[in-house]
Amino acid sequence: MMAPDEFVERFPDVYCYEAPLLKRDLDPDCLVLHKGLWGRIPESFLSVWMKKGRPVFANEVFVVYVKRGDLAVLEKNHVHLPNLHRSMRERGEHPRENPRLRPLHFASLDVEGVREAMNERYAKVGLEEFGGYEHPHLWDRERYREVDRLTQRMLGSVTGLRVLELGCGIGRSAVFCAEAGDYLGTDLSDVAIEKARQRCGENGRQRFERMDAMSLRVPDGVMDVVLGVEIIEHVQDAEKMLSEVRRVLKPGGRFIFNSANRDSFHLRMIQKLGLPEFRGTYEHFREFGYGEMCGLLGKHQFEVEEGVGLFLLPYQAVPGVSDTIKGLAENDPQVVEWLRVLGERAGPEFGFEFMIRAKKTGVSANP
Repeated sequence: MMAPDEFVERFPDVYCYEAPLLKRDLDPDCLVLHKGLWGRIPESFLSVWMKKGRPVFANEVFVVYVKRGDLAVLEKNHVHLPNLHRSMRERGEHPRENPRLRPLHFASLDVEGVREAMNERYAKVGLEEFGGYEHPHLWDRERYREVDRLTQRMLGSVTGLRVLELGCGIGRSAVFCAEAGDYLGTDLSDVAIEKARQRCGENGRQRFERMDAMSLRVPDGVMDVVLGVEIIEHVQDAEKMLSEVRRVLKPGGRFIFNSANRDSFHLRMIQKLGLPEFRGTYEHFREFGYGEMCGLLGKHQFEVEEGVGLFLLPYQAVPGVSDTIKGLAENDPQVVEWLRVLGERAGPEFGFEFMIRAKKTGVSANP
């Protein structure tokens, strides 16, 4: 099957739209065309394959073509076909600069596999501005900047403090810790650490080391702050990471982090419609709701001091609505700003993401 990236988690042998750029002999039996994404399929491949394929299903978002001849074919004037065929004739090809055969599903990887995958990501040229990730839309870029703004606000003054960052990437948050008494940036990726050293430099108060967030080479009770920007959903065992964070923090030390919100408004809407749950990206091992995360923090003897909602996507992936407003939600400056403001007003329970500042308290049964 060839289909959008989101299909990889639910079906085996799914190739992404850019796969023909790497696998010249690719000839899938089924092609799932997303009306807003089909332009990523190389024209040379699509023009040949469409002569073999027959449309057997269509709705507001997808049209499914198969090579089999035993399925009923849709009429040419089917309500969901003419506009697609018209746009295909006009053609708007947008292949990615870094094509893949299929999306990499991190849940199938061990720690070493994740390290290799992240090394490959950080080795890409031209993606340094956003830490090795593609951010093609205004919404992506503004969400990234909003994370930075909230991180800096929750950190406050770190003058003289000892700060540990987990998943530091190429040094994204190191600039916020320039006045720290000691800053240690850690990441699983060797390539990220080397780029962070080149980008930020190292001195007696700032250094970078490769470490696994679930097994830190840091003594007990020495850190004033642990920072984890966009990492907790990317580790195999989030509770093991929380145990390590607690272990290295001083009594009263703070853990500041953000996470994709499993209970965000659009996911609640999808659940109400009876549609399958999905994750924001296949690089996430586990996503958390805000209440769920607060419970985990309490279990590990943390007290939540502040929780903030981060952006709002009211109708992302909601059938019949998402496609209509996708362009506005992703690229209209005024709408993107509304979504930023609404995320903070909606709070951590409903925001697309949440950010938390928590304090180490009490005595844990599992320090």
